[in-house]
Amino acid sequence: MAHGGSACDGRREGQPAACLHADGGQEACMEEWRSMRYWRISLVNPPLDEGTEKCIDMGHWLPLNLMSLSSYLVQNNYKGQIQILDQQVAGEQEMIRSLREFKPDLVGISPNMNSYHKTLEIAGMMKNAGADIVLGGAYATRLASNILKNREFIDYVIAHDGEKSLLGLAEGTGLEEIKNLVFRKAGIIIENGTEHHHAASHGEIDYSLFIDLEKYFENYRKSLNPGQYKKPVTLMTHRGCVWREKSGGCVFCSRIEPFARFDPAHEIWARLGALKEEHGIDSFIDVGDDFTGDVAWFKRLHSFRPSELKDIGIRFMYSRVNNLSLENIGILKDLNTTEICLGFESGDPRILRNSRKGHHPEQQIQTARNLSSKGINIIAAFMVGLPGESRESLDSTLKQASRILEFSNVSELIISMTTPLPGSRSFEMLMERDEGFRRKYEDADVLDIPEIQGEWIGKFCETDYGAVLEYADRMRNLSPKAFVEF
Repeated sequence: MAHGGSACDGRREGQPAACLHADGGQEACMEEWRSMRYWRISLVNPPLDEGTEKCIDMGHWLPLNLMSLSSYLVQNNYKGQIQILDQQVAGEQEMIRSLREFKPDLVGISPNMNSYHKTLEIAGMMKNAGADIVLGGAYATRLASNILKNREFIDYVIAHDGEKSLLGLAEGTGLEEIKNLVFRKAGIIIENGTEHHHAASHGEIDYSLFIDLEKYFENYRKSLNPGQYKKPVTLMTHRGCVWREKSGGCVFCSRIEPFARFDPAHEIWARLGALKEEHGIDSFIDVGDDFTGDVAWFKRLHSFRPSELKDIGIRFMYSRVNNLSLENIGILKDLNTTEICLGFESGDPRILRNSRKGHHPEQQIQTARNLSSKGINIIAAFMVGLPGESRESLDSTLKQASRILEFSNVSELIISMTTPLPGSRSFEMLMERDEGFRRKYEDADVLDIPEIQGEWIGKFCETDYGAVLEYADRMRNLSPKAFVEF
């Protein structure tokens, strides 16, 4: 889908359409056209790499990253055309066909560790077709210089917040003046200064632009646990993690936000009210790291809820065990919360301390019990291969997962393996401990995930890779509701 509602619809071939401005506006329009760097922008969430398993609930989480970028461009009078392509609703061949038909002069791609190979394929193909390439998002932010060092067909990386940077890039602002931009100049990689905006949303996201919401609603109704709601919309109430800001975060966390940012409570309810009126939503999925991380904000959100929106529910959210007091669980119940994902990680108190989780195994049980009493479902997330992991600690985690599954409100049990990623304390530990690892990855942009997991377990666990895999498999066999996501 493309946006073409501008007064002067620029053409990639080199001429704008007939100008609609009167009384000398033609000259001003032509000057604006000459200053623009890019007139046709494709924004892409790429397909997953071959061999990568899809998340069990993939398909209905809206591409808020791309929607935020496109909305900001439109709201700031970008005159060109925009296309959004999201792998959740477009197959790989459909995506490639759409790109070729649209003929963008700039392709922006947001990869993660499970889609970087496909990102490179698409980037190379579109570079050969004449487009320039910019990457953004967490993966590209952490590896920005390495990407430009290793991939000559990628022109830019936007690190951290991208809305203002993409607008400046498209409109023709001097590259040296664009904050968060990483680019080459005379073969030298230039990293401009970093700028963060101080709210979760940088302008309002327009949910009516460039995507078909009904496709996501349809995917939701086909998902594993749709529950009572039919039309949940993905929402960004906050970015960043309060726990990471206060403590340095969990040892495996590679979040790129240096601080937590929460949108004002009244703006969130206004946003939901508009979405209910325009699209008939009945609930929202919150994609932030910790919905209850700022308790004062959380309570304001509750108190600011308008009476006409008391039927809106929270279909899904993330939280931390140590934020879920009885009072806060009561507020979540009153906000019509149906499901919370909790990172329990381990059933061993020593491993939890090593991992900087900030809670004890008994708190996990009590929190699960309290949520059960309110009828709020839990996605219980455990992680194997944490620092100091041993057969004894793995056995404790297996027993803890079994105890958690005794609660009827546990809808899923997710098991993952510790994966040190750039930006996490665990990745820094590997770089500091292993000279060979440091030499291999200090300039790399492609991560060999099984190799990194194996290196980590060999250096920082008290058992071997085989034992970690064994216990992950034993946890998966505890219940049909258990899934391994490595």
